[in-house]
Amino acid sequence: MRPASASYPCPRGCSCEDGTRFLNCSQRSLTEVPADLPRNVIRLDLSWNNIKRIPVEAFQNITEVRDLWLDRNVIEELDKEVFIGLTRLDVLGLSGNLLEHLAVDSFVEAQSLRRLVLSENPLVVPDEGPFLQLPELEELELANCNLTEVTHESFGGLEGLKSLNLAGNMFDEELSTEVFEPLVNLQRLHMPPLSEDTVRELCDVVKSIDVVDITTHNVSCFYLASETSYEESIITQRPSTTETPKPKVVPVAPSSTTTTKPTRKLVKTENEIEEDVKTTAAPKLTASTRRSTTPTTTTTTSTAAPTVSGPSSASITHSVDADPAVTKQVESPGEQSLLASISSETMKQLLLGICAAGVGILLVGIICRRTGLKNKFCGSKRRPAPTDQVRPAEEVPLNKV
Repeated sequence: MRPASASYPCPRGCSCEDGTRFLNCSQRSLTEVPADLPRNVIRLDLSWNNIKRIPVEAFQNITEVRDLWLDRNVIEELDKEVFIGLTRLDVLGLSGNLLEHLAVDSFVEAQSLRRLVLSENPLVVPDEGPFLQLPELEELELANCNLTEVTHESFGGLEGLKSLNLAGNMFDEELSTEVFEPLVNLQRLHMPPLSEDTVRELCDVVKSIDVVDITTHNVSCFYLASETSYEESIITQRPSTTETPKPKVVPVAPSSTTTTKPTRKLVKTENEIEEDVKTTAAPKLTASTRRSTTPTTTTTTSTAAPTVSGPSSASITHSVDADPAVTKQVESPGEQSLLASISSETMKQLLLGICAAGVGILLVGIICRRTGLKNKFCGSKRRPAPTDQVRPAEEVPLNKV
């Protein structure tokens, strides 16, 4: 007998990986289990074939197998001795077969079995006694099995169950919560649609349960236990691929001198964009771009150009690459105003200088009108008295004539 670590030939019609540890015999139109299975296989896939019956000795040599998939065959019955020696079997898939009646000890030989998939089989649950005797089983799939009723004893031999899927079954009437009382370790339950009262009662009966999946939505028993409303206890499922949110566009203030300068685009979240909008709406406009730690596709470009008078020329444009709906206001070089290129500080200093010059000129004009200070500030002199004026004729006394 060769050791388990020895090399084995890959069975005809199958594909092997990692030597023969991973054996794929699915979709090969097989009608029976291959007889030359390698002893070291740990994962065996025989799904999507036409296997109707599994002999007792079919798996007696593959004692190392951990995952065994027999889904989508036409298996009608299953002998419990098929699993003798499979002490390491962890996952067993039997969905999509024709199994109707299973003995309570059908899988008792698989002592390490943790997950059992029996979905889409026309199963019949016994009226009395447990359905299966597997106290170590943690996950049981019974979806779409045409089940119409389950008794309070059906799950009596599944005390270690943590996840139970009963979705897609058409029960004659709403299940009583007493059915799940033996499942003391149950954490997740998939069910057909249930009423709000039934969900609340279920959360009270099964103390360890966390989530109840009732097809249309999930309900958290943890939130219900904390006196939260039923609507607030619904768990929202986020899609795996979310659509990119459309950017929010802030109207641009009208201005004839508005220009958009090329700036470095920064990724921002919606909250930061709204905060930026509020900031720019303040009396004093500030151009700010803050880096965000949460990447999104929305970018913000902020540009402020002060003018002397008239409406504000500050403009904020939120744009997304390749979005034709968002336009930028860019004027031709000939239409650009000289004031748009002057910084705010330079403009202030220029205005102050003009005002000071005007006031100075006004004061000099007033002062120059006054005589006393005219020579000092105006640099003008009084006209000298005329020296060429003719003196009046002297009177000659008559006695000297």
